Amino acid sequence: LDLYSEMKFSNYLEKQGYEVYFPHRDKGIDLIAIKNRKTSYYQLKARNPEQNTQNFWFEVKTKKLDESLYIPNFFWVFCVLLGKQFKYFKITPKILKEDWWKVRKNNAREGRKNDFHFQITKTENWYEPKPKEIKINLQKYLLNP
Repeated sequence: LDLYSEMKFSNYLEKQGYEVYFPHRDKGIDLIAIKNRKTSYYQLKARNPEQNTQNFWFEVKTKKLDESLYIPNFFWVFCVLLGKQFKYFKITPKILKEDWWKVRKNNAREGRKNDFHFQITKTENWYEPKPKEIKINLQKYLLNP
């Protein structure tokens, strides 16, 4: 699913006028895109829904999130597969990190790992993040409504 999402997202970017490149090795950057002499870097995470639901679980490694904070024009793209079409949520590391601290505090209280786990749930016309500490308005980051 990851490779498929990378190909589909690269097609999406090309339709937006970007030149898209794939790094020789995946070391935290899945795609490099250039438009108007500006380079952007993307890390994609793709998920199918859990069985009989509209819930999509993602994990972001703490170390990778921290490293991505220092890369200019870096974006995390969460790819939600609905039927045969992906929905793309493009979020900066800074935005993720703000909510990650809230989740981390809760995880520490409950004795869980410090990696960032979150869920995107599709309701009728809306996308909701979970756990409740995550306050990201996902609609704001949806590239292809």
